[in-house]
Amino acid sequence: MSLFPWREEDASIPARLCGRSGRLLLKSLSRRLDQAAWIGRFFILGSLSLRGPASRRALVWSRILEEIARVLRVSASLIFILGFLSGFLWSLIWFRALANIGGTSSLSGFLIEIQLQVLSPFLAAMVIVVTYMGPMTMDLCLRKWNKEFETLSLMAIPPLHLLAWPRLLGPLIAFPLALFILNFFTFLGNYAGAWFFVGLRFQDFYHDLEEGIKVFNLLRLLLQSALMALSMSFFALCAAWDMEEEDLFSIPRVTRRAMMEAFFFASLTGLLVTVFYA
Repeated sequence: MSLFPWREEDASIPARLCGRSGRLLLKSLSRRLDQAAWIGRFFILGSLSLRGPASRRALVWSRILEEIARVLRVSASLIFILGFLSGFLWSLIWFRALANIGGTSSLSGFLIEIQLQVLSPFLAAMVIVVTYMGPMTMDLCLRKWNKEFETLSLMAIPPLHLLAWPRLLGPLIAFPLALFILNFFTFLGNYAGAWFFVGLRFQDFYHDLEEGIKVFNLLRLLLQSALMALSMSFFALCAAWDMEEEDLFSIPRVTRRAMMEAFFFASLTGLLVTVFYA
């Protein structure tokens, strides 16, 4: 007698698994196509808000400025702390664990090549997703559940004009600023650590940074931050627009999925830019 008897019902297990995988793949593909269509409608209708009546343009730009201020306000504390601790940690590792290497100019080179161009965009994206994209998605879901989208449509104001467009341009402008602040405090924390451990003068530290930072690297960082901000905003907004109006209990699930997709695709975009311009 076999220890593992064969049953005819077992033959259908791979078929069921393949069928489930196929359905999940088709569902994911359909969702991506819906998101691409939403992006097309977004650009067509959203761009009209900047070419419409003066009152509408003023309203949209005021909302954009509010979103810029909101992004920087909610992320400022984490940006300050994360940047300073990252810089100080570089000094701690360099002058303690790697004390046999030495050289402040080498430290500045590693700080620019690794922290400034590779790690900082992803750290900033993580902070923006947690502090802004998640709450923004939940806020839009609640607005949709409260029929605010229908109210705006009845007032001849497409929700894409007033609710989505500012939440795209706001992070697009604010994310490079947040990245600049993060890097500034990273350098500040790094200098504080270098001064504490080896008594490095500020003039020498500034000279090393000035020698290492190139204009091309800054332009690449600006492009990378803009593309990452677009990715985060698009997937967070798409998730909110896809929510069923009557399903209040789906808001936490939609918010969680929006945060995961926003960070994943923003990281993928940043990685592609880094590899392409490496």
